[in-house]
Amino acid sequence: MVSSESQTNVIVWQDERNGNKDIYGQRILAMSQAPFLEWEENGEVIIDGEGDQTLVNAVYGEDGSIYVSFLDDGQLRVQKMAIDGTQAWGTDGKEVATSHDVGTSHMA
Repeated sequence: MVSSESQTNVIVWQDERNGNKDIYGQRILAMSQAPFLEWEENGEVIIDGEGDQTLVNAVYGEDGSIYVSFLDDGQLRVQKMAIDGTQAWGTDGKEVATSHDVGTSHMA
């Protein structure tokens, strides 16, 4: 989970609802009594490629967007999610590294 100064949190996770490991996210506005879900009820698709997407991590960008890094079949990739939950960099995100030796994905 990542948090912003504006009391907004984003949770990213991987699940197998479509038969393989895909990445989903939810933007939550912290309100006085109950949180308010800003994206789709069961999470917004961040990446749902053919293979497994693993080692997910997320950080907030200065413009309020979310950058989500993940490992996809040995490729380190990143997806930018706009504030409204849309994929800013297409359905596959952008490739960062192509080596099958990439062991972890951490963004700081």
